[in-house]
Amino acid sequence: MRQLILIISILSFASVLQAQSISPPWQEAKSAKPGKSVGVEFTVGNNAVVPMTVLVEARTPISNGEGLLFENLSSTVSVRLNQASFKVAPKSTHTVLADVRCQSYPCAVALMATLFGKPAANGMQVAIQFPSIVYICPKSKGCRDTIQTDIFHHHNFDK
Repeated sequence: MRQLILIISILSFASVLQAQSISPPWQEAKSAKPGKSVGVEFTVGNNAVVPMTVLVEARTPISNGEGLLFENLSSTVSVRLNQASFKVAPKSTHTVLADVRCQSYPCAVALMATLFGKPAANGMQVAIQFPSIVYICPKSKGCRDTIQTDIFHHHNFDK
């Protein structure tokens, strides 16, 4: 019986989460000088009929050879968010603004949005994370490809 309640709770919350979105999932930005702030933004969408709480934090994307992981923010990167937590009303969107400053290029930052819906009847709280990844280079065109090559091919995770 307990497993059935858990499955029903997860399925009902999953249907709510299908109505959530982050846009854009990635973006390229240009900065002429390392250490200069770059302004970026992303939008969280809530197409559900219940409000949603969102927490935002900056992380550093790395590869484990099979996919992306998100570590604590590198000490060479700083991010200032206009809001780190907020509520999104039903059937609405909310835009987050961020200033990203990298000490060297190329640079990648994942702005991780953790979305919380209404808790299930049994009190279980489920959250889902969506990244909006920012790639910063001296030239914006091709920046994502350059950084992804670096992330996926130049890290040795066997140490």
